[in-house]
Amino acid sequence: MLSVTDLEEVRQVLPSKFLFIRHAESSWNARGLWQGQCDPGLSEKGFSELPALWEQTQRQFGQIEWIFSSDLKRALWTAHFLVEKSNARLWSSKHFRERHAGDWSGKSKAEFSENHRNLMLSIQRGSWLTKPPNGENRLDVMKRVAAGLLKGGEKARENITFALVSHLGVLRTLIPGAELENAHAGWVRICQDRSNLTELFSWEPFR
Repeated sequence: MLSVTDLEEVRQVLPSKFLFIRHAESSWNARGLWQGQCDPGLSEKGFSELPALWEQTQRQFGQIEWIFSSDLKRALWTAHFLVEKSNARLWSSKHFRERHAGDWSGKSKAEFSENHRNLMLSIQRGSWLTKPPNGENRLDVMKRVAAGLLKGGEKARENITFALVSHLGVLRTLIPGAELENAHAGWVRICQDRSNLTELFSWEPFR
């Protein structure tokens, strides 16, 4: 798990909550393919979803000072649209990439064997160490996302309002079982319980 020091550092540099935005639909989302860290761009539908996403973030969040983003195209193109609308500052980083899907990359769920389906169920339940073949486990992803949040928090400094444009697998790493459609957003809250060494974040989707 993350150490006490890791948790305290995250709490110190970040506000009590931040906006999590899932990227708009990609061309592989449209085909039902597991993306991982492969880099398809947005689909035609994905581009059409961006104005409504902007309206949703404005209605719920107001002014955004910083947007942190995965550097994968589906997230980064979503972030660029929001930056153009908001004049927020943008920092993209590989820290916020989707969970590496390893041998599952580019496959549909229908192609998975029974053994792989059992692995997927364990991952969805929040196992820290289960991973796709040659992919990342939850702990791997949590460590790099936490490192990115620390670096971004130090970059943006005090009293910031920021949004993170990333991927469903990243959200589920932070909060197992969380649900979020493409081009939608919600609040990630940082747990202030200093005895909690396993779950640092909680989820509050927009209604």
